[in-house]
Amino acid sequence: MVEKYLELSTCHMTARDNELLDADGPEIPFGFDRHEYGFWIYVAPDAGSRTDVADAARGAFSDGLLAAMELAAAKDCRWIRFDCDGPVLAELPRFDW
Repeated sequence: MVEKYLELSTCHMTARDNELLDADGPEIPFGFDRHEYGFWIYVAPDAGSRTDVADAARGAFSDGLLAAMELAAAKDCRWIRFDCDGPVLAELPRFDW
């Protein structure tokens, strides 16, 4: 199977998002994996699941990360590849860290 992914700069997540993912705690309500320069984040394929993830993530993870997940879903992508050298998109929040 071939799936699309959205590649983004890690500037679209906060340092806190990074810390939470790095800690790999049980409170992370979505699938993810690390790579050498960032993270892969799984984006649920259906709106109901994405709403459940957003509700569970809100308060712990940034609105920027949640907006990136919604953008990926709108582009029919199942994954986001956050990379320190990835593209910066004007329509998403940016964070300096």
